[in-house]
Amino acid sequence: MMNFSTQTTERQNFIGIIQLRRSLSLGVKHNISHDNICMIYNDEEMCFEQFESNLVAYPGTQYFLVMVDDISFEQIDDWLVINYVSKLKEYSIRLIKI
Repeated sequence: MMNFSTQTTERQNFIGIIQLRRSLSLGVKHNISHDNICMIYNDEEMCFEQFESNLVAYPGTQYFLVMVDDISFEQIDDWLVINYVSKLKEYSIRLIKI
């Protein structure tokens, strides 16, 4: 059994990271910018970026992370990494190999 934090936001963001990894792994031609990442998904461009205090995908409105203060993306070695701050705690998470 996994031990989750009792804070709903942290638990939601953990689930969002899993969903983000899945979505990114299905895309091709990833274009990484400091504040967003775009890719081709099902023959259409799909982008992920911060909107207000959430990480969303567009077109459409799919939420991945909630209650975040800052989000950035970077490539470290062969990994796409997301860095974000939520409730004064900093996170740096490897998403997918690119």
